[in-house]
Amino acid sequence: MSLTKPFDFCFVISDLLATTPRAYRAIRTLLRNGHSVALLYNVRRVQALEADKELHRQLQAYPAFQAFPIDWTRPTPKVFFWKLGARLSRARPSADLPPKLLALAIDPAIEAQIREGRRIDARVWVGHRPATLPVLDALAGKRPIWFDIEDFHFQESDDALANQRLAQFIPQFRADHFTDASALIGRAYLDALGRQRQASLEILNSPWLENPFPKGSAPPPKARAGRDQPPPELRMVWFSQTITFRRGLEELVEALPALDFPWSLQLVGQLDPAFAPRLAALPAERLRLHGYIPESQILRLVAESDIGLALERPDIDRNKDLAISNKLLTYAVLGTYALATRTSGQADLLRRLPSCGALVDARPEAIAEGLRQAHAQLASLRLDRWERARQAAPLSWESQGEKLLRMARRLLVLAG
Repeated sequence: MSLTKPFDFCFVISDLLATTPRAYRAIRTLLRNGHSVALLYNVRRVQALEADKELHRQLQAYPAFQAFPIDWTRPTPKVFFWKLGARLSRARPSADLPPKLLALAIDPAIEAQIREGRRIDARVWVGHRPATLPVLDALAGKRPIWFDIEDFHFQESDDALANQRLAQFIPQFRADHFTDASALIGRAYLDALGRQRQASLEILNSPWLENPFPKGSAPPPKARAGRDQPPPELRMVWFSQTITFRRGLEELVEALPALDFPWSLQLVGQLDPAFAPRLAALPAERLRLHGYIPESQILRLVAESDIGLALERPDIDRNKDLAISNKLLTYAVLGTYALATRTSGQADLLRRLPSCGALVDARPEAIAEGLRQAHAQLASLRLDRWERARQAAPLSWESQGEKLLRMARRLLVLAG
C-alpha cells in the first residue's frame, strides 16, 4: 500500500543521480515548473557518492521532491543473496532463462525496487534503463508509463549473450510513451519492439548551461589576436563516467606523440587502474586527471578548452554508432570546437551544425591529422566560439527542456 501523497511523477533509475545526469536534468526541470517528483534509486557506486549528495542537496531545496534510496553498499544477508543469485544467473550460458532468473541476470535490484516502490503513489511513472521496465510495469497499474530511450539497449554491449538476454527481457513489459536521446536510437528501438508506427520525441542529452563561462574564458578581441606570437597551446578536454578502454582513448594516446606543437589534455572520469599505464606514456606536465566532478565544473573545463574530443568507436556496438554523445552536445552548446569520430549519430549532429566540429576516422593517424588542422586554425577557432555557441543554442537543455515539459503536461492530462 502506498504511504505517500500522489506525486505527479515517479522516476525510477538503476543507479545514482550522479551517473544518470539526464534523469537529474528532467527531474529538476519538472520541479522548477511546479510539478511534484519522487525518485526511486539504488546506491551502488560509492565513487560517485559525493557528487550524488550535491545533486540531492539541490533537489531537496524543492518541497515537492522526495527520494527513496535502496542501499546496496552494506553487507546485509539480503544483499548477499541477491548478488549471488545475479552471479549464478549470469554464469548460466543461455539467454533462455526463467523470468525470475532473467530478471536477476539483468539487475538484482529489480525486486527490491518493486517492494520499495509500493510506498509511492504517482500519476506518471518514468524510467530510463531496461532494468526499470519491470518496476514500472509492476507499480504503475493503469497509469501512464514514460520510457526515455537514452541508449540502444538491444545492442549496447559486445557481449552477445547479454544482448540476447536484453532482447528477450525488454519486450515483456509495458511502456506507453517514449522519448529518445537521438532520433536514430528512437527509430531503431521502436523497430526492435515492433512499434514502427509509434512516435518517439527526440530530447537531446544536452547540458544545462546556467552561466558556465568563468571570468577570463572569453576569447580575445580580433584586434588583440597577435599573429606573431609563438604557437599557442592546444587545450583539449574529454569526459565520461570512466577513463578506460574502448572509448577512443587508446587511439588518442597513440596520436598525441605525433604532434609537433604544445598541447594539454584534461580527462574527467573515474580512472580504470588497468588503463593507467597507457596514460603514463604521456608527458605528465601535459595531462591532468579529474575524478567525478559536478556537471557545472565539467562545463567550465569545456568552456576553457579549445578542442572537445568525442572519440566514440562505431565498431564497438550499435549503440555507440547511433548515439549522439553528451560530450558532443556539450561542446556544441558551449562553442568549443569538436573533433568527433565518424559515427552515424555524431555525423547526423554535425550535418545540422557543420561549423561546430570536424569528423575523423577512429584511427590514431586520422585523429593526429585532425588535431593538426585544428591547431593550424586555432586563432580563428577561439574567435568564432561565440558564433558556434549561438548556432547551437537550440540544442541546449534550456530549449530541449521545453519539449520535455510539453510531454509531461500531456501525460498528466492522460493520467487524469
